[in-house]
Amino acid sequence: IADPNVADVKVVSPGQVLVTAVGTGQTELTVWQGSKVTTYEVVVTSMDPRALKKEVEKLLGKREGIDIRIVRDSVYIEGEVLTLSDLEKADEVAKMYPQVRNMVKLDPSAHAHIAEAINKQLARAGLHNARASVVGATIFIEGMVDSQADQQKADIITRAMGKNIQTVLRVGPSRMIELDVEFVEISKTSLDRIGFRWPTDIGGTLTLTYAQKWVLVGQTPDEGSFSAEGVATASLGLALQFNDGVTRTLARPRLVTTSNQEAKFLAGGEIPIPIITEDRMYIEYKEYGIRLKIVPIAESSGTIQTKVLAEISDVDRSVSVLNIPGFITRRVDTEVTVRDGETIVLSGLLHMDEGKDVTKIPILGHIPILGELFKRRQFRERHT
Repeated sequence: IADPNVADVKVVSPGQVLVTAVGTGQTELTVWQGSKVTTYEVVVTSMDPRALKKEVEKLLGKREGIDIRIVRDSVYIEGEVLTLSDLEKADEVAKMYPQVRNMVKLDPSAHAHIAEAINKQLARAGLHNARASVVGATIFIEGMVDSQADQQKADIITRAMGKNIQTVLRVGPSRMIELDVEFVEISKTSLDRIGFRWPTDIGGTLTLTYAQKWVLVGQTPDEGSFSAEGVATASLGLALQFNDGVTRTLARPRLVTTSNQEAKFLAGGEIPIPIITEDRMYIEYKEYGIRLKIVPIAESSGTIQTKVLAEISDVDRSVSVLNIPGFITRRVDTEVTVRDGETIVLSGLLHMDEGKDVTKIPILGHIPILGELFKRRQFRERHT
């Protein structure tokens, strides 16, 4: 556009432009389409002030304190309003027409009512250290908030109450939060014993009787006799048993951090892992053990929004590759909201070990099929 005081132009799409009148006069609009150049003549004429006044009155409606009058070729919106919405409406209508001038102001008595309404909204949002006050014709929100999140709340309230409000809040020192953490391993050991339990010794009485008749040489000897009689006592039973319940504390750290800052804890070690590239080799250390990452955010309402990452890992030599061990990892990642003094309980870091022991009587326990009667199997299943 040749004269921006007459018209303004905006590109709406690749094939459309929007020309808006700014003031009365004549100018030119030049449009390029590839190598083709087209020039348009733009003429802006003034609207009949009486017709324009009717349009403005229709748009504004009946608003208390607003007066509309004609001065030469222009229409003036004047007066004092009691609300910010009326002031903003008059400003929007004036921007629609080049011949309209907005002279509307906010009534001084209305500033106090608006500031009082803002203070109620701030208190309802938990921002007790922020307060709205009137300085001349401007409303300021001053004070201190605890975090950036609280400052965003104040900005939302400001935009809702009107545009002519200035926010000069400062973010104060963050709250300190103490975290008492306890890593507890609850072991549920299932010990199942199934089979015949044979005694380790057998008790009782045994009576032996032996008789032999002696004869002379050359004669046929009489037959002797041998007998044995005994009574044995033993206990034979079917073993079926289940035991569980072992608990131990792995770590009990106490952490102190500021609101919205990460606190870390690690109880374990590091494994060196060689990393080989095309031109060099370097060592990277992999941590293992008990790891905790926690980010607490203290809200003005008294709650604490907490992001927690808990992890327990251990070296697993059974899956080594090129003498580099693997890792067994149990991890939980969550986000919760609690009040001060409440406890967060996380579970599900499950680990399981299984085993089997076989006890049998020598020789008899090796007999096929019948040997099952002389042995006992013990299955162990350990969950933590």
